[in-house]
Order: sequence, then C-alpha cells, then structure tokens
Amino acid sequence: MSFTDLSASFGSGALLTWQNMDQLADNDDFLKTYAPEDVPAFAAYLAANQSVNSGAATKLVIDTEEFDNTSAFNAAQGKFTPLVAGKYFFTGRTVMVSPTTDDLLSIMLYKNGALVRQGQEMHCVTSSVPGVQVMAAASANGTTDYFELYVSHDHGSARDFLGGQKSTYFSGFMLFSRT
Repeated sequence: MSFTDLSASFGSGALLTWQNMDQLADNDDFLKTYAPEDVPAFAAYLAANQSVNSGAATKLVIDTEEFDNTSAFNAAQGKFTPLVAGKYFFTGRTVMVSPTTDDLLSIMLYKNGALVRQGQEMHCVTSSVPGVQVMAAASANGTTDYFELYVSHDHGSARDFLGGQKSTYFSGFMLFSRT
C-alpha cells in the first residue's frame, strides 16, 4: 500500500485541524487510500438499560449496530469476531445509573473469555452519573478469536447500566493485518 502526502494541501508548516480533517474526509481519494471499506470496523451500543448484580463481572449485551462493514459483530450476543487476522483497536464505555459515593465501576474488554484490559472509576459524588471507558489494542487470528465487553460494580445491590448510543457503546477497527 502506498501513501500520498497530503500535507502540502494545507500549506507549509500548517497544523492538521478538525477543519482540515473534515476536508480530507470529504476527499474520496483520501478515503479510498486511508480508509478502505474492506477494513474491518464496527460500532454498536446498548439499546436499553441492563441490570447488573454487584460484585461479579457481567457481560454487556451490546445489541444495536451502528455499522459493521464485514458482518463480524453479532448483536444478539454482543460479540465481535474479526474475520481478518491482524491487530485491532477497541473502545468501550458505559454509565451506571443511581450510584452512591465510593461505588467502584469497572469496564473490561475480554478476548475469548479472558480479560485483556480494564478501566475503573471510583464514584465520589452522589449527584452525577459515573461513566467509565476502556481502550485497548489486541491481536485476532481472524477465525476463532472474539471480543466482548464486561462490567462490574461494588454497590452492594443490582444497578442498571444506561442504554443509549451516547452512554454504553463498543467499537473497534483493524489497525493492520498480518502478512
């Protein structure tokens, strides 16, 4: 794959800004070169609140796809199974409803049922809704590896995790493939 240096389009020494990035994103040649449609990518979210008991890691069933260009995300199971071997980047976020002071909230990326990366947040104020996120790069073999999001909290009783496109979501894309 070859890359074209587009920095000259913005003048010598120019900074790449959000406006410049919008211009690049509107350029079909840029998209074909840097973001080909066959690069595995998905984004999905939890449509409705999900109740989670205290003290145990619980799988979030991320059930609504925004996009999935290689049909590798299973919304019924909330699971992404990459069909191309390579390195992938994932992000996940969730929000717990009705926290109390000192509630510990965790979100975890799992690969094949094992923890890859974890994000945690200690809730300190009772008037806000705590959110927590996780980001990670991980390898996938392109056949059997799969990725899921789990959450846990230590509130002491069941709590809902907030559904909605901006509250609880899971996304990922391939950084590069193995050759």
